Amino acid sequence: DQVWKNLSVTFPGSVHPDEIVIMSAHLDSISGDAYNLAPGAEDNASGSAALLEAARLFGNFSFERTIRLVWFTEHPTGLIL
Repeated sequence: DQVWKNLSVTFPGSVHPDEIVIMSAHLDSISGDAYNLAPGAEDNASGSAALLEAARLFGNFSFERTIRLVWFTEHPTGLIL
């Protein structure tokens, strides 16, 4: 078994710090070998890139509510689509 850790960046709110807005994306599908390519590796790359850009920009601002950016290390499971 492998242990994966999520990455979270928090920008504390100045007026309502206990109210949290979450923006998230997922990182998944690694290749174990040359025969098992990672079909979902770019499946949420745009969301992950958007969070990186948000992190870069948000450092220049303050927000009334806490903003938390979260990169999950696995595709969401248990969802009904």
